[in-house]
Amino acid sequence: MNKSEPSFEYHTDIHPELNAAILYMQDLGYIEDITPKNCPKYQFYEQFYDLLKNA
Repeated sequence: MNKSEPSFEYHTDIHPELNAAILYMQDLGYIEDITPKNCPKYQFYEQFYDLLKNA
């Protein structure tokens, strides 16, 4: 993982509901799966940031 870019790290063993939440956010168009190999990686779109900022 390139730590020079802003990122979050979550562990599915600690957050078991995370996979369902990620799939839901993908369905809404807020994030995209950009997994390069075997470690899941997602790109969050600016509209998701705007939604959080204005909440």
